[in-house]
Amino acid sequence: MVNAALDCAFGCMGLALLHGVVRVGGGPGMAGRILALADSGAVDPNAVGETPAEDRGARSVSAPFEPGSTGKLPTFAASLDQGEVSPMSIFTVPDRIEMPNGQAFSDNDEHPTWRLYMSGVVANSLNTGTVQIGDLIDDDVRYDYLTGFG
Repeated sequence: MVNAALDCAFGCMGLALLHGVVRVGGGPGMAGRILALADSGAVDPNAVGETPAEDRGARSVSAPFEPGSTGKLPTFAASLDQGEVSPMSIFTVPDRIEMPNGQAFSDNDEHPTWRLYMSGVVANSLNTGTVQIGDLIDDDVRYDYLTGFG
């Protein structure tokens, strides 16, 4: 079940997207304004108690994603396109990693050290695996992919 509001046309667009924020430029002064907002997994108002308390909020506004995650896909694309990895490449993925330059990274949720295919790093959005993959490509190449993706 998805709940959407504000404007029927935009609400339907939100329903089609199922979750997240829809940003649409409209007329003068409208560019970048949020015109519709929809969440998947909304609480059934007739059975609120059946939904755990931690799942009763609107995740679209209460659980934003760290913006760095948007840089992961260009990193994966560049490493694949440059032939440095394949979806079946295996990585040792700890919860926390210090890279050769001394910069430390950790994942959002603590976990034991895993051995994962690249596809597992992608599927779990793991920072520690992503930086290992990104370290395989030249910084200038990664920059070109990041700017190419916008």
